[in-house]
Amino acid sequence: MTRRACLLALVGATTSCLSPTLPLPPPDRPTINGPDSSGNVTLSGHVIPGAHVYADNLVTGASAGQQADTQSGRYQFKITAQVGDDMSLFYEYDSVLSNRLSFTIPNPPQIYGFEGDGGTIYVSSDAGM
Repeated sequence: MTRRACLLALVGATTSCLSPTLPLPPPDRPTINGPDSSGNVTLSGHVIPGAHVYADNLVTGASAGQQADTQSGRYQFKITAQVGDDMSLFYEYDSVLSNRLSFTIPNPPQIYGFEGDGGTIYVSSDAGM
């Protein structure tokens, strides 16, 4: 009986290694700043600590990415993009790819006024999102 149990355990372990790995969940929507005067936007957010994060501009074909911080999972990088460009964001961790998050670069918030000496800045709340 012991020999049979060992054989079944070995077959089960081998079979489980052959099963496909499920993809990781997509990243959360990044914080988007820009575009700046150089035609770049800055994407930032958090993923699994140490994961490699990538973004693709589906309009221009530009790609960029970086490894997220190994402690916090924070990333922040620039990619060439303009308002209205369709983007795709994903990450890779331990050789497994996440599902992709699709989004469009919105109009940046518009500053439209100050109040008194307190320095209060009003920002348009409908910034194309």
